[in-house]
Amino acid sequence: YLGARNTTEPSEDAQKFGQLDILGQQEKIVEFLKIIEPGLKSLSSIAMGDISLIHGDIGLSRKIPIAFMGDGVSRLLSIILAIATSRNGIVAIDECENGIHYSVMPKIWEAIAKAAREYDCQIIATTHSFECLEAACNGITGDLADDFSYVRLDRANDKTTAKCFNREMLKVAIEKNMEVR
Repeated sequence: YLGARNTTEPSEDAQKFGQLDILGQQEKIVEFLKIIEPGLKSLSSIAMGDISLIHGDIGLSRKIPIAFMGDGVSRLLSIILAIATSRNGIVAIDECENGIHYSVMPKIWEAIAKAAREYDCQIIATTHSFECLEAACNGITGDLADDFSYVRLDRANDKTTAKCFNREMLKVAIEKNMEVR
């Protein structure tokens, strides 16, 4: 579970990254992050006193902490690490757009969809953002679109109902400027 208001501790991400690095999965994690940070060459988990932090090589004279690459890269890394360490499981992401600039949201969704497929992990993400839903439609394309569905919860007379949309249905609703949130 990745909460909306509580960010993942950098040392927790470093621990997950270390587990994946031992299994030879480091390059896959880098490839997912390259979707929004094309200059990323490699990642390392580096001990800093009592904690470890993930540092990245983006072509500078030294590796820099992931946090210095921006909230979007940090948030995507936390999401990708949660997916990769939950193979055949479920990852729940509350308000998935938090900390991510709207302009990179389609690329974020592309990375999430590719990682979910790679690790056979179901993603349950919540949002109240029209832009986030639009970005999901624009970022999850091709054969990945078959894996996407959107469930809108409506409440009337103290009763909650679920309305299910596939990607194409949601895309048409967004294009027609219908209320989908």
